[in-house]
This record gives sequence, C-alpha cells and structure tokens, in this order.
Amino acid sequence: LGQFFIGFAENLLQLDLKPTEFKVVIYILKMMDYGNLVSLKQSTIAKDLKLDKSAVNRAWKVLIAKKVLIDNGHIYFNSNFCTKGLSSSLDKERIENLKRSNVSDENIKKMLNL
Repeated sequence: LGQFFIGFAENLLQLDLKPTEFKVVIYILKMMDYGNLVSLKQSTIAKDLKLDKSAVNRAWKVLIAKKVLIDNGHIYFNSNFCTKGLSSSLDKERIENLKRSNVSDENIKKMLNL
C-alpha cells in the first residue's frame, strides 16, 4: 500500500492554498510520522520537490500562519486538517503528538476528540 492519511474536508476546504503551498502540504503528509510529527528540513522538501528553498520557506511560513503547521518546539501537522494513523492504534508517545498537533479556533473546527 502507498502512503495514506485521513483528511477532514470541512477544515481543508477553508484553506486557500497556492500551488506551492499545496505541494508542500502533500509532501509533508506523505513523509510525516504517525502522530503528525513533522521531522523534515525545508531544504529536503525543496530538493525533493525541485523547488527553490525560498519558495518552500515562504510556504512554510504561510502554513504556520494558517495553523496547518503547529510550531511548539517541534513541528506538527494540525490534526484538525489531516491525521496519519488512527488514534486507537497509536502508542502513547504518538497519541501525545496528536494532542500537541490538535489546534482549533473560530476558523478551524475541532475534528478529533483526544
């Protein structure tokens, strides 16, 4: 099987992503760890996607501003947009990562009860 993730359309449809931002999102979803921890360097993303490093850096900043990426010492993909792995099958550490990645506000509906 290929890589897969669970996406929440209600929140994803709120994102107004430019093509580069969308490519970066899909790459991150493919490569992130179960529990939504993002252990990637921007330079690796740029190299693998054949994008300029500055374009990836701009996309990264936009994704943080839109709370798609959560930076709280580590980078997490917000589990209210997408999640990799079912919470019922994750170990304790990955459950904690999912909790750290679970950020909602008036624009981002809470999709996971953790």
